[in-house]
Amino acid sequence: MKKALLLLTILVVSTITLSVLSLYTVMQTSYAAKLVTTFINTLTPYQLETTHAEYSPPFQLTLNDVELQHDDKTIQLPKLTLWLSQFPWQQGKLSFDSILVEGASLDLNELESPLFEQVKLHQLAFKHVDISANKWSARGVNMQIEDPVWHSEQHGLPYGDIQLSVEQLYMQGEALDNLLIDMRYQAANSTIFGSSFNWRGANISGQAEQYPQGWSLVNVTIDQLKLPLSSQIETLSTTLGNLNLPIYHINSLDILNSSFNYRHWRFEHLDASLEDLDLTQTIWQQQTGYASFNAESIGNGELQLFSPRAKLAFNSNQIGIEEFDADFKQGRVQLQGAVSPKSISLSQLKLDGIKWLEQTDQLIPSIKKVTASVQHLAINQLEVENAQFIQVEKQPYWQVSGLNIEGSD
Repeated sequence: MKKALLLLTILVVSTITLSVLSLYTVMQTSYAAKLVTTFINTLTPYQLETTHAEYSPPFQLTLNDVELQHDDKTIQLPKLTLWLSQFPWQQGKLSFDSILVEGASLDLNELESPLFEQVKLHQLAFKHVDISANKWSARGVNMQIEDPVWHSEQHGLPYGDIQLSVEQLYMQGEALDNLLIDMRYQAANSTIFGSSFNWRGANISGQAEQYPQGWSLVNVTIDQLKLPLSSQIETLSTTLGNLNLPIYHINSLDILNSSFNYRHWRFEHLDASLEDLDLTQTIWQQQTGYASFNAESIGNGELQLFSPRAKLAFNSNQIGIEEFDADFKQGRVQLQGAVSPKSISLSQLKLDGIKWLEQTDQLIPSIKKVTASVQHLAINQLEVENAQFIQVEKQPYWQVSGLNIEGSD
């Protein structure tokens, strides 16, 4: 009995060994491509043609010049490498540990359905691939997706853990260069663990988290952004919105040595730090938040500030000015206090060496315009040193020089 069992075991092992050896032998011949084609066409809903197939033990297949058909769509893939799973048939589908697509040009508009949705797949990778869609195109894409999941035929990029590098991502007139992303992409609550890219010469990097309202910038840095007078920094948020990355909240944002326009203000060589700001609310609706900055200059029309620096704390309906210091009209302005839409309460206001020598006739109207909504103004300590005002635009001409004022309460 034992002898018969031993002989049966030897027979089974020998049969399997011979089958594997036969398969390996066939895969080293010109019949390899035909064998792979038959295998894929029989066990998957895809129809595949290839000019060359190469087998590497134990589970790797490399195919060249692949034509893949599915749902009346034909895709050309210069090189396709498949790693079969140790258990090739799982959940009613052919299972792969990994699929690598190299050198392809994919048009998602023509594809219309996920490329590898009909197989069980642990990892999907792309190397030196170009991808285009309705509103964007990407050149030089290298991407790896762990455990990809498609929820519908219209779902282009599958959910999963993604590592991505792109030479250039182009959309609606804007380009992101040298894009790197490491993220967990989910139907909700996605996370960008790390990202970086170049936009209009600036280096942008950081992390972000997704919430139902949009994305929060966890720790982001914008370095060396130089926008011309004709461009607004809001273009960047519009570009990210086109990528389905609408930003609603800033947890931490650092801006380094950057020049740009924001609304009606021009910032030159700005260094700034912003924390805990809700971008869906106005400046007066912020519940919490903090900002600090210094710059070479800040301007809004006739109002020009040089070497300004400030520390601001935001609360509901109020901005606390912990520090404000700037060169203005050949002198210096320093103040501390709090402002709200209808009141200004300053603990300190100091004007040193101010020389207002032009358009002085607009001084009082300008102050009235800026403070039109203010119903209450209080200054604990007021100090004016060596101020000068000259009005020669219209009669009667007048001049005040060497003006010094001290006041309290």
